[in-house]
Parts: sequence; C-alpha cells; structure tokens
Amino acid sequence: MRLVGLSLLISLALSWIAQAAIIRVPSDYPTIQGAVDAAAPGDTVEVACGTYVENIEIRHGVTLRSESGLPDCVTLEGGAPGSSVLCPVIDGFEIEGITLRGGLSDGGIFAYDSVIALRQCVFIDFALSAVEAYRTTATIGECMFSNCRRSAVRLESGAHHRIEECHFFDNFSPTSSGALEMSDANEFLVRACEFRSNVAGLWGGAGRIQGDGRIDGCRFIDNEAGERGGGLQLGSPSPCSEAPCLWIEVVETLFEGNRAHFGGAIFIHTVRGTITSSTFAGNTAAGAGGAVTCYQSAAEFERSTFFGNAAPIGSAFVSQNQHLVRFENSILAFNAEGAAVARFSPPVPPPTFICTDIYGNGGGDWVDWIEGLDTANGNFSADPLFCDANLASFTIHSDSPCAPPGIDGCGLVGAWPVGCGSIPVERATWARIKSKYR
Repeated sequence: MRLVGLSLLISLALSWIAQAAIIRVPSDYPTIQGAVDAAAPGDTVEVACGTYVENIEIRHGVTLRSESGLPDCVTLEGGAPGSSVLCPVIDGFEIEGITLRGGLSDGGIFAYDSVIALRQCVFIDFALSAVEAYRTTATIGECMFSNCRRSAVRLESGAHHRIEECHFFDNFSPTSSGALEMSDANEFLVRACEFRSNVAGLWGGAGRIQGDGRIDGCRFIDNEAGERGGGLQLGSPSPCSEAPCLWIEVVETLFEGNRAHFGGAIFIHTVRGTITSSTFAGNTAAGAGGAVTCYQSAAEFERSTFFGNAAPIGSAFVSQNQHLVRFENSILAFNAEGAAVARFSPPVPPPTFICTDIYGNGGGDWVDWIEGLDTANGNFSADPLFCDANLASFTIHSDSPCAPPGIDGCGLVGAWPVGCGSIPVERATWARIKSKYR
C-alpha cells in the first residue's frame, strides 16, 4: 500500500513538471500581464530584453524572469500610481533578473499572506518602499536597492526571512529605517549585505529590526539617523510587554562612519542578544554612545573591536540599563571625546568585563563607574598595537598584548587576528584618527 502511494506521488510530481511551461514575452504575449494571466502554477514567464511600462498582478506559483537572468536585460517601469507588482493572497512566486523602476508607480512589490523569492533584481527610484510585505515569508538574494523613499524593504509579521548578498545604497525614510525594516520577524537572517549612505529622520539610518534572528557578515557604512541608531536600531522604539523581549545576534559585521544623536552605530532597545567578532570604527553620536547605546537590554559583546568612535558621553558605549551587559575579549581603544564606557545616570550597574583592553580613549579608560575593574578577570589597559588602524586595518602585531596566548591566558582579544610581525608599528594618533573620519 505504501509503495502504491509513493508511486502515485511520484507520478503526480512528474506530471506537474511535464506540464510546466515557459511563456515568452513578447513572442507569445505582447505584455507581461497577458503572459502572467495565461500562466498556470509552475509556469515561467520569460521576458525578452527591453523596457516594459506596466503595473502587473502576479499569480500563484509563477516565476517571472528576464531571458538572460540578469537585471540589465529587462526594466519593468510602473505605468500608473500604486505598486508596480501586486501579489495578493497567494502561496508563492519568484522574480529573477529584472530591474524594477518607480516610473509612475509609488511602490514596487506589495504582498501579503504569501511566500516570495526575489533574486538578482534591482529596485530604484520608488517614492515608497520597493518591497512591502505583510504576514509573508521573503527570500531576497543578490538584489540592489537605491533611491527608495520610505524604507527600501519593509517586512511586517512574517517568519524565516532570508536577505542575503544584497546592497542598499542612498535610501531614505522621513521616520525610521532608511533601508530595511522588519517588525515581528521570527528566525530571520540578514547575511553578507552592504548598507551604505542610507538616512532615516528618526531611528535606524540603515534599518530597524524588531524580531528574533541573526545579522551575519554585513557592512554598515556612512548611514545616518536623526535620533537613534545611525546604522541600526535593534528592537522597538517603544518598550514591549516584557523587556528585554527579543533575541538578535550580530556576527562578523562592520560598522564604520555611521552617525546619530544616540548610538552612532547601533541603538539597542529591549533586546537580548550578542555582538560577536564585529568592528566599530569612526562612528559618532552627538549626544551619547559613539558606537553603541544600550537601553533596557541584556547585551553581550564578544571578541569585538571599538576604534576611533566619538561622543561626549561614552565614546564607545553608553548604558541606560538595569539588565546584564558583558564585554569579553574585546578592545576599546583610541575613541574620542568622552570616556570609553559611560552611563546616562545612576543607579546603572556596571557591565561585566572579562579579558578586555580599554586604552587611549579621550575621556579616560577605566574611569568613573568601571574604575578598578581593569585589575580583575584578565582585564588590562595597553596599546593593542594595530597593524595600521589609520588605514582601517585592525589586525594586531605579533607583540600585541591582545595576541594569543594573551594576558592571563585570555587568548585573542578583539575581532581581528595577528596580521603583522616584529616590524616597527606606526602608533595611532589623534590627528590621524580625526583626518580619517572627517
């Protein structure tokens, strides 16, 4: 009986594959919408190179792609107000190798209660979001988003989002999330993406992420927010019912030259999570937290490097927090203006430090509420001997106190391994640091 059932399933699958068709535009149908209307689930609409001015409503199970599979082949330009591609209540669709341009359309793709996959696409010049989806699972890979005016990608109440190897440049939002907004997102992954020169009027210059998941191997460069989180705001701008209520990991990620009033690189709000093997360089905050501001969050920083960040209060890190904050095997060196680590106001318990080097910071190293902690748990204050921090090379000299086996057997301290040997090391200076980030 089981063999009969298995044979039936295989037969049905082979039948479905055999029936799948490739419908070509314009040879079979003159318009993309005409081809989509004629397609059945499993069919592919393949579009010849050229520019098409249409607004389309895509159907369940259809793949839309350019004939070359590359976005420089086909441009789909919105022909009327609304969304260029509307995807209402369907089980899934794919778009591959197409450029979507705003034209007369306000937004790009709009989907709800769906599963969508976007690969090797370009989204440019939208007055609203390039991708907006509700209760949807989104897979977005090798796509580029530029000059979108209200969060390039906005995903709300979905699970298992995968955003990988994408580029977000010059996007803007008057409120939050210049490039990427995810709300109530469960088990998300943002991997190997670059966010550069995105701006938000209030929170999250490159993005605001509220959910549980992982940011891995990304780059946040020269993004800006008017209030919180020049690179990212992690968590909600409003407290959740049980704080901290979210869990986010940030791994092997670079934050460089981002700006905000609080949290030049990251503003962490009601989040439980870890930041591991990451680098914070040249981020600035006009108010507090040159690299990171932590508010009511349980946060752990492991094997991370903070260099050349600046703020009047907490040049690297500031806390307004009653939850556990821990630094382990990390470097906080040559940050400008305020003390490296600070608090907004008492009574805020100091972070836990283990095998951490705090050195050469403009407003002091182990001072104020963390005074004396440099003598415990393998902590120390010594020049980490970067190979060439002035050229953003944060590998360390073989003679560095942060190199393995390390002080008190701590092992490697900081995000970067040994990268140069017993050769003269040019010391970092305030003049060089400032000139790099002006």
